Amino acid sequence: MKTILWNEVCNQHFQSHRLELNYPSEVFLHDHDFYEFFIIEAGVVLHHINGKTVEMQVGEGWWICPKDVHRFSIPKGRSGIILNFSFPKKYYAVFSRITPKATDYLKSKGVRNRALSFSAAQATQLTNLLLQAREISNTSLQLYRILSELLTIIVPEEKIETYFPPYMPIIMGSRKNAIPDWLVLLLEKLESPEFFLKEVTEIQKISGYSPSRFSQIFKSYMTTTPTNYINKKRILYAKIMMEQTEKPILDIIEELRFKSVAHFYRLFKYHFGMAPGKVRRSRIASFIKKSDD
Repeated sequence: MKTILWNEVCNQHFQSHRLELNYPSEVFLHDHDFYEFFIIEAGVVLHHINGKTVEMQVGEGWWICPKDVHRFSIPKGRSGIILNFSFPKKYYAVFSRITPKATDYLKSKGVRNRALSFSAAQATQLTNLLLQAREISNTSLQLYRILSELLTIIVPEEKIETYFPPYMPIIMGSRKNAIPDWLVLLLEKLESPEFFLKEVTEIQKISGYSPSRFSQIFKSYMTTTPTNYINKKRILYAKIMMEQTEKPILDIIEELRFKSVAHFYRLFKYHFGMAPGKVRRSRIASFIKKSDD
């Protein structure tokens, strides 16, 4: 068995291949340190995966994770065409942080362990998506767009896009790098408390623009100012802390660097329609109920 490492085969953000196989040709047994999705575009392909063999038809696909062991072969007298898309696991880690609920949903469906059957319309969507991936600019932005679209097609039974953060539709809708890569990087970083607790002047440096130009570009894509975006991140995190910890509200306000207690209460009421104390009282009531049970 051969182990394929991403840095040995590619130095880009992602890659897509169209593989045509005729009996008796086959792909050798291998594992790899990156993620891969493939769909059968034509013919019949035998997929040998983790010790089992699955005959796959047109419109069926599979999600391959690092350390899965697999190979392809073709039944006697047949042929097949495989379209695949692969990317380094470091990007899946970032994508998982951006869309934790969406990727958890993907795992819960056991996608890794079974063949995925798609309708003709879905198969056409996937085929077109993977063919387009071979022609568009190879950037992290385009990778996240492709992953987002893949996910919405792979698990269509639930509106998976509702699990995405507010900026993901912008990425999904961007086919020509309309949104700058620096902004994608910034939005990724702003999913982390250690970053959204920084001052806007520190965050702005990622863009390479002046503060005024940075704010102008940010607002043109996000329809809100950087300050408002960061405040929303902080207030959402404050609510989580109140629900999941016993920290006093005043300590939370100080830790999350709100300008004042009054400012915090005003933002909280605006976003959640209630005072912070009500959230804390609900937590206490829930804790007492569990103790009684």
